[in-house]
Amino acid sequence: VVSPPAPPASTGGGGGGSKRYQCNDNQDNDGDNLVDYPDDLGCSSPYDDNETDSTCYQSWQCGAWGDCVNNRQTRTCYDENDCVAKFDAGEIEFVIRLGKPNEQQTCGVVPQPVEPEPECREVADCQEGYSCVDNKCVMIPVERKPSPIVVTLFILEILLVVIILATAGTVRMMSLMAGGRIDKLIAESTILIEQKNIPELHVRYNKILKLYRHLKHHEKINYYKKILELHNKIKNMPI
Repeated sequence: VVSPPAPPASTGGGGGGSKRYQCNDNQDNDGDNLVDYPDDLGCSSPYDDNETDSTCYQSWQCGAWGDCVNNRQTRTCYDENDCVAKFDAGEIEFVIRLGKPNEQQTCGVVPQPVEPEPECREVADCQEGYSCVDNKCVMIPVERKPSPIVVTLFILEILLVVIILATAGTVRMMSLMAGGRIDKLIAESTILIEQKNIPELHVRYNKILKLYRHLKHHEKINYYKKILELHNKIKNMPI
């Protein structure tokens, strides 16, 4: 390790001894807890007689977000090193500017999903010809007496069943698609929570609620806990 040369001795008369420059006097002259060259960033050499660093680095600190008013909330951010003021006062020569954090963002009340009501609690809740089984209205089988038109009715029943199954299949497919989109949006929302991207998070959460309203009753029961868990995560996001 090559040590810096010692400052030259003073040649002045009167036995004045040697001059000790600020960057080689074993003192913290600028109050930054750093002493002498090369430890003090304000020193360019051991002959430098000014330990003060001529460069100031901005360091931003922000307060808490304020109340949500008209879907907007604000906060105040400040440079704890006060670099610009020091530059204007001539205390430093250079300011290293760092991006100032956002002081405004969109916000809004996060609506909680509505827990689905049971389809029925007793037979009276179902229409005629249906019974309440496990909180669902189920059609009661009807006994048919043999008649000359049994074959015709049987064919009509088959056609009706085919139509019902086709319709149910279409509805089921649409419900599955909606459920798949909800799962995808929940996954995306989880990432946005980690990123604290509140504007995009609200957009996806509103889409989830819209799809949730169009789910069939038993599917709402399956997704309610997932969406409620997401709602609580958003509500309890750290600022």
